[in-house]
Amino acid sequence: CSSDLRILDNKRQLLSADIASRRSRAQRSRHADFRETVMTKIAPKIQKLSAVNQELEKCLNSAKYLQQKGFLK
Repeated sequence: CSSDLRILDNKRQLLSADIASRRSRAQRSRHADFRETVMTKIAPKIQKLSAVNQELEKCLNSAKYLQQKGFLK
């Protein structure tokens, strides 16, 4: 699960940076059409980020459980 943690964390970081960058660019734009287009295009990435965060949380909880189980033996 440790490799999964690294992969998921990397995906989360890349998606977060991409979303923040695009959102920032859209907010700086003076054109409402451009802002709307950018926000529409990043919506699936926001959903994917949410799914990655949930998967990362599951993996972290699993790792914590296995760590505690190992310490109890």
